[in-house]
Amino acid sequence: MKMVQHTSLNDILHPRSVALVGISSRPEEFTHMYLKGLIDFPFKGPIYPVNPKVTQIRDLQAYPSVMDIPGPVDYVFSLLPARLTPPLVEECVAKEVNVLAMFTSGFREKDEAGAAMEAEIVRIARKGGMRILGPNCLGLYCPAVGLGLRSDFPREVGNVAFISQSGGNATDVIMMGKHLGIRFSKVISYGNASDLSESDFLEYLTEDPETEIIAAYIEGVKDGARFFRALTEAAAVKPVVVLKGGCSEGGNRAATAHTGVLAASEVVWDVALKQSGVIRVYSLEELVDVILALKLVVHSGPNLAIFSIGGGSAVQAADECERAGLVVPLLPTQIQQKLEEFTPDVGTSVRNPVDGAWLTPDGIEKAFKILSECPDINIIVPIIRVDMLLGISGVALAEGLSQAMIAASKLTSKPVVFVLRASNSIEAQQAAIVMKDHCLEANIPVYTSVSSAARALSNVVRHHQRRAAVVM
Repeated sequence: MKMVQHTSLNDILHPRSVALVGISSRPEEFTHMYLKGLIDFPFKGPIYPVNPKVTQIRDLQAYPSVMDIPGPVDYVFSLLPARLTPPLVEECVAKEVNVLAMFTSGFREKDEAGAAMEAEIVRIARKGGMRILGPNCLGLYCPAVGLGLRSDFPREVGNVAFISQSGGNATDVIMMGKHLGIRFSKVISYGNASDLSESDFLEYLTEDPETEIIAAYIEGVKDGARFFRALTEAAAVKPVVVLKGGCSEGGNRAATAHTGVLAASEVVWDVALKQSGVIRVYSLEELVDVILALKLVVHSGPNLAIFSIGGGSAVQAADECERAGLVVPLLPTQIQQKLEEFTPDVGTSVRNPVDGAWLTPDGIEKAFKILSECPDINIIVPIIRVDMLLGISGVALAEGLSQAMIAASKLTSKPVVFVLRASNSIEAQQAAIVMKDHCLEANIPVYTSVSSAARALSNVVRHHQRRAAVVM
């Protein structure tokens, strides 16, 4: 009987055939979503629905059991109740399946009986040379082979990998990334980590040529020493962004109920994550913000030139950036003098933040060129107050200025990062979406607040500084 070793994780993550066990024949049923995702992508290999009550689901033949499938099966995704899982594991072992992913909950995270059943299915699988993903997981998303969990997930292949103990968080990150131009090499939802764990995937992704950035949502780990060794080795060669769940007393309790893990103390995690060299974040939104900055902001220092309209917003922007560990330096006198030549003298400032020097496309181009020549500036951050521009001259002005900034950004070698501030009004939100899409098409990162931009940039700048210090 074959044995699947760690070196075959590449085959596990790129299956050639898929069976969905317990899939409903009714399109309105929740489980049908997974079949629809595979068909719509489309998955590049055979898809085998397994349901003993029907002979066909959509245009695909359905089979009573995994053993009745005529061809080889690499990946089985189970939607069966927990009590029906042990016989399925036996079938999959006999069929020589590579990996069984289990959406089902009700194992270790539930009670002692569930923990015993989870241990038993892992024993059966390992004895037969099969790997287990989950239980309590969404399994694999790998656009390179058309393995999609949902029809609305991006079909394009990217260079970011995300491993998540939570299926819901995996879905949220994919969808948030979708609207920011972030695409994934693979996303792995691994749930209880009864067999394949976070360490297996970190070790694989460290060497994975399809992955340049690694992100992770972790609630707890099985083997702390192995995990932090894998984390440190990964962070030495690729940016690694980690969101730790279950840090508070309530969060720890919820994590135990969610995936059956008992997380270590916050102090232990904080020290270990700092020592490993990863970028630690504290929300899914921050995780995605940092990924966006890592993708689009090259190695850079902490000094920002901020463009804003309005003195109060400029003050707040400078405060938020410096609070995050960035620097908003006073511009050199000669730079200020050049900016003053075309800046209206109506209460504006060119000291930094620069207020009002860019209200025309011509002013934007001149300002970007001048700051490009300033050695004291590393990153240019225009803050567009969408509602204000809409109030001055409508959508045309707002979109015209954003297009002018995109054009001007191509004239500088310095990174440009946009902040688009918009109220909840439909008009402002629609204008902001259009401007955001234009920026992302030009590979310019966009944030909806100064604070989110500042945190992301600060994390990325510190990451590059740490890497540079190690190389030296």
